[in-house]
Amino acid sequence: MFKGFSDFDKALTEMVRELRKGRGKNGLVLANGGIVTYEYVVCLSSKPRNSPFPDRNPLPDYVTDEPIPPVDDTAEGEGVIEVRFETKYY
Repeated sequence: MFKGFSDFDKALTEMVRELRKGRGKNGLVLANGGIVTYEYVVCLSSKPRNSPFPDRNPLPDYVTDEPIPPVDDTAEGEGVIEVRFETKYY
């Protein structure tokens, strides 16, 4: 049963409303989760990108002094999706 939205959901909704009203071009919403163990971030814009989306990871071009672990693009085996709902009544 759905019981409400989180503060992060409300912040995202308000940012989208402000961008649609023309009160800015870009928006950034940050939130902590867990017991300050997670950081969530969403970058929003009222304008489309002025360049194509990268077709590869740009990180190796910028990070040269740290080893970069390989990324496996294929999944095998079982996975776990964790979902947590937080409800506040005002």
